[in-house]
Amino acid sequence: MKYIILNADDFGFGQPCNRAIAKLLEFGILGSTSVMSNMPGAEAAVRSALGSLMVPDFGLHVCLNERFLVTPGLVSLRLNERSLNDQVALLDQCSHHSLLSEMSAQLELLRVFGADPSHLNVHYHLHLFVPAVTRALIELGNKAQLPIRWFTDEATQEMSSYLKYLNVSDVERRIDLANRLVEDSRVQTIPSETSFYERDASFETLLRIVTNAPEGKVLEITCHPADGAMEGDSYSDFRAQEYQLLKSTPVKELIACPGVTWGSFRSSRRFIDNGTKS
Repeated sequence: MKYIILNADDFGFGQPCNRAIAKLLEFGILGSTSVMSNMPGAEAAVRSALGSLMVPDFGLHVCLNERFLVTPGLVSLRLNERSLNDQVALLDQCSHHSLLSEMSAQLELLRVFGADPSHLNVHYHLHLFVPAVTRALIELGNKAQLPIRWFTDEATQEMSSYLKYLNVSDVERRIDLANRLVEDSRVQTIPSETSFYERDASFETLLRIVTNAPEGKVLEITCHPADGAMEGDSYSDFRAQEYQLLKSTPVKELIACPGVTWGSFRSSRRFIDNGTKS
């Protein structure tokens, strides 16, 4: 048996994201979502979904590079106004305390909204290639006893190529160090497949991921749907395409196929406890 979590990032980012994700959760297409708890629309989105879902599953989508930060330690860096390379350089210099404090505050916000968090990950997958972010996320995962998103070999290779294309320096060294930090820690990880993205956000990609998913393992598939335009968001058009595909009949039929359990991070714990480790 395969166990797959179809998880939507960016809940709270804006009304088009919030509406699309809430509908896909309600329809049973998504198993979970990751919340940008420091964004202005997050609280209303979470509270509304809590009132309509039978078994809500919310994780924290740590957001360090948008303008709505919770603690004073990172606000002065104005990361949202900088290029990715400059963001990485500044995050490299951040103290462990300041990163952990911001992540912890965002997690506490999610709890204040009424959610019982089920998993952790980071906007733009910064924890894959900024070791300082990796260290802080590992500590938060261990303290909160929550699994963190990690990456399949294929996803890691794709991210490495993309980061090199963006001229991020020392990509392979960064990713290797982050991998070693995770391997040497006690934190639980959930492997994530991130190739359902941009022009590859297609039914064929979903089918390939599901077909190649390992038996007896948990696998997360990430997505980023929205039901309309997101002002100032370069991914806006792709979000709308994802939403149309995810609510389509072929995807519903794929989810209904035998041999695969589609579920949430919370219910994946029972799958793991029944003799399977991811």
